[in-house]
Amino acid sequence: MKVTPPDIIRMNELYKQLGSFAGVARATGFSASTVKKYVDVNYIPPQERTIVRFEGDLPQVIDVLRFKDEDWSELCLLSDDEKTDIQRLWEELDA
Repeated sequence: MKVTPPDIIRMNELYKQLGSFAGVARATGFSASTVKKYVDVNYIPPQERTIVRFEGDLPQVIDVLRFKDEDWSELCLLSDDEKTDIQRLWEELDA
């Protein structure tokens, strides 16, 4: 039996209610090992999720031509503010 996206949502909803892979397996007809593969124990139902919107300015594109004969490793270094901005973007994408 193929697992579909609605099956995965149902498994997670049931796990949140029942608290066991075996209980979800009995309720859905899937094996406990299949249920365990698809259940996210940290699952938050869509109606309970908080959307965090990024409100900062996007970093400016660096003119990479000026680094033609230079060390490119500078491009890999992020300031603390840039790290925070990236974390906020990931949170928005996960919402």
